[in-house]
Amino acid sequence: MDASNSWKLELHEILDFDNEGALEPVFQDEGVDPIAPIAYPPYYSEAMAYLKAVMIKEEMSERAMRLTAYIINMNPAHYTIWLAYRMKVLINLKKDLLQELLWVEQLSKLHPKSYQLWHYRQFLMDMYGDPSMELNFLAEVLQKDSKNYHAWSYRQWLTERFNLWDVELPYIDLFLKQDIRNNSAWNYRFYIVFRDHHYVSDDTMKKEIEYCKDAIAFSPQNSSPWLYLRGILEKYNQNFSFLEPFCLQYASLNPNENQQMSSEALEFLADIYSLNDTSIKDAKKALQLLIDKYDTIRKKYWEYKILLLDRKDDNI
Repeated sequence: MDASNSWKLELHEILDFDNEGALEPVFQDEGVDPIAPIAYPPYYSEAMAYLKAVMIKEEMSERAMRLTAYIINMNPAHYTIWLAYRMKVLINLKKDLLQELLWVEQLSKLHPKSYQLWHYRQFLMDMYGDPSMELNFLAEVLQKDSKNYHAWSYRQWLTERFNLWDVELPYIDLFLKQDIRNNSAWNYRFYIVFRDHHYVSDDTMKKEIEYCKDAIAFSPQNSSPWLYLRGILEKYNQNFSFLEPFCLQYASLNPNENQQMSSEALEFLADIYSLNDTSIKDAKKALQLLIDKYDTIRKKYWEYKILLLDRKDDNI
C-alpha cells in the first residue's frame, strides 16, 4: 500500500473487523445530481461512513471510542460526535473519566478555541466531580491566550459548580497585575464579586471602586476599569455625581493643548452633568469634545446622545 493510502490501513486497524465484527459503511448520499457537493477528502468520507454505521447500530464498543477519537482529531468541531455519541459510549462502557479528561487536555493544546471540546470537558468534569486539577489546567491555557473566551466561560461554570469563589479573587488580582487591560479578566472579576443572588456589602463596593480608581490612575485611557466602575454603579443604581472630582483629574471641559485627556473620563462627565437640568450644557460640551477630538470614531453615537439631551431640554 503506497503512502498516500496509508490512512486505509490506519482506519481498518481502528475498526478491527476481525475482533469486533464486520461493518458496512454508510456513505453520504448527495442525490443523483448534487448542486454543490462538499469535497471531503477520501479518508474523512470513509471514516464518517463507518461512523454512521456504528451510530445507526447504536454500537457501544471500544472501536466506537477509537473511531470517534480518530474523527475528532480531523474535525474537532463535529458536535454530534462529541456529545451525541462519544459521551454515550463513554458512559455505557464505564470508561475512566480521568483518562478521558487527560485526553481532552492534550487535544485542547491543538484546538484551544473549539466550543465542542470545552462543552464536552464540562460534561466530563460534572460527572468526575473533582476539580483539583482544573485550575492548573486553566492557568496553562490562559497563560498561552489570556483572552480565550472558552476558558473564561468554563472557569465561570467551574467556580459555580464547585463553589470555588474564595480562591478566585486572589487569582484574578494577580492576573490583572500582569495585564491590567485584559477585558476578559475584568469581566470575570465582576462575575466573582457581583454575581447575582450574592450579598455585596457597602465595604466591598467601596473597595472595588477604589480598585478601579487605582487601575485608572495607572492607565487613564484603559477602558476596562472605567467600564467595571460603570457596571458597579449601574447594577446598584448609584448616582455617578460623586465621581466628578475624580473624573476631572483626567478630563476637562476646557482642555489646553498639552493636557492629557481620557475620553472615558469625558464620557463619565457627560453622564454626570446630564443628571442635572442646570448642567445639561456642560454635558453637551463634553460630548462635543468627544465628537471633535477625543473619540471621533463614535461621532454618530455622541451626536445621538446630544439629540437625547436636546429633547430633554425641550421638555424642561
